[in-house]
Amino acid sequence: MKNNKKKWILLIAAGVLLILLVLGIAASKFFARYLDEKLDKISYTPTGTYVHPEYTEEETALLEEESRKEIESGEAIETSAAPPEGEVVWDSDVINILLLGTDERLPYGHDPGRADAIQVISLNRSDGSVKLSSFERGIMVPVPDHDIDLLTHAFRWAGPEYMLSLFRDYFLLDMAGYVQVDFESFIEIIDAMGGIDVELTEVEAWAIDKDFEHHLSEGVNHLDGALALRFARLRSIDSNWHRVERQRSVIQAAMSKAKSLSLKELDALADTVLPLIHTNLTKEQISDLVHHASKFLGATAEQMTVPLRIPGEPARCDFQFEAERLKEFIYGIGIEK
Repeated sequence: MKNNKKKWILLIAAGVLLILLVLGIAASKFFARYLDEKLDKISYTPTGTYVHPEYTEEETALLEEESRKEIESGEAIETSAAPPEGEVVWDSDVINILLLGTDERLPYGHDPGRADAIQVISLNRSDGSVKLSSFERGIMVPVPDHDIDLLTHAFRWAGPEYMLSLFRDYFLLDMAGYVQVDFESFIEIIDAMGGIDVELTEVEAWAIDKDFEHHLSEGVNHLDGALALRFARLRSIDSNWHRVERQRSVIQAAMSKAKSLSLKELDALADTVLPLIHTNLTKEQISDLVHHASKFLGATAEQMTVPLRIPGEPARCDFQFEAERLKEFIYGIGIEK
């Protein structure tokens, strides 16, 4: 097993934000050839070509035991049994991309890992709005050959394309594709950006810094990659609910930082970040987003978390209700009564 410090990774935002912001700014000042050369650095897995690893009996037993322990630990979120009724929502101006931050749990990189950070970024090419929907990893979903399991484990057992099908079938979202960045890229990406500025509470500052001497304090702090990783995975002081909010704070901080970088810094950052990205989006899809990138610069992302939590009540995910919440949040279509 990998060191536990490599869990709870975020910065899937690198996949989309740095394609849009880094390439968008740079491409506006260079030629199409420059953009094409940069896009060639990304690792593409065309839809239908992803090959999931076959686990040995020993590996399967090991991973199933891990799943069982996580479910029994109380992390599992009960769900409604049936998928929602209704049609998948589609809007020609809106592109929804599944952002996956993954870890590895078996040696030698054989296990693709769990999707420990799961978000949908919705980009409106008409008005330049950005919306981030975070999904708690403990949502119970059907998984081929495994009955039901945590959403985080669906990636391990069935891969990213199956994850996309879950979001279409159980949340009625039209999904353009996925972007995946694994945990080993996190520190490297943040450091390549020169760190990020994040506002911390007094308790967060203490929890992040208790084993170090960086003198973090309440308010805005400049975090390098290692400290940003601690912030993104922090949940010991409260809950996973608050952790996904911290993950979105990292995404927003990355957006702000990318906007402030010089052309030379953006070019160097692209060379660091793009080889770390795995996606089934095509170069044509990404190029189209790049051409709209100027609309997203400086945008403050609207945010929500799935499922809706009601204070004092056990967490539960009703697919029909959450699909309607997402429809209203992303597309502005009112919830049906």
